[in-house]
Amino acid sequence: MNYAAAVAAMAEERKAQGLRPSRADAEAAVRVLLEWSGDDPDREGLVDTPARVVRAWEEFFEGYKIDPAELLAGPVGPKLRFWPTQRTGREHVIT
Repeated sequence: MNYAAAVAAMAEERKAQGLRPSRADAEAAVRVLLEWSGDDPDREGLVDTPARVVRAWEEFFEGYKIDPAELLAGPVGPKLRFWPTQRTGREHVIT
């Protein structure tokens, strides 16, 4: 069994058990992509890249943990901030 088939088999087994891939699995996937691109994930400058990429993805998808109905139904709390857009350069604030 080749590497890709082994990874696919593990993913199917995890899915059947109702489990998500772990952080280590995600970092290993980034390492594989770096190797696939022809780079050496162990070279200076790339060693911490898998962890950085996984942290970025955690931040990108952080909102998936928030129930929008609960957020909008509650009392007015701290402002929700959105980074300035490239098009307008203005920060959007929901109060």
